[in-house]
Amino acid sequence: TLLSEAIKHQADVILISQTVTQKDVHIQNLTSFIELLEAEHKRDDFIVIIGGPRISHALAKELGYDAGFGQRKYAFDVASFAVNMLKEKGIKTK
Repeated sequence: TLLSEAIKHQADVILISQTVTQKDVHIQNLTSFIELLEAEHKRDDFIVIIGGPRISHALAKELGYDAGFGQRKYAFDVASFAVNMLKEKGIKTK
């Protein structure tokens, strides 16, 4: 699973790309991942970011993510956010 791979590779940030789906399955998937992190007591171990064409920062926060990036956002925006969050958490960045 994504979580086991993140743990195995000692990731600091988990990035999820999500398209909008019929019947809001994407909301269920995104919610399930946060619930898994919480059940495994791992939520505070990672900065968790979602992105996609119809993902907003407000939706991401509502679902329990640290940030959401949608249209007109680029890799630079996501990376900058992640680095700033790592600094806030006191995790060394190079």
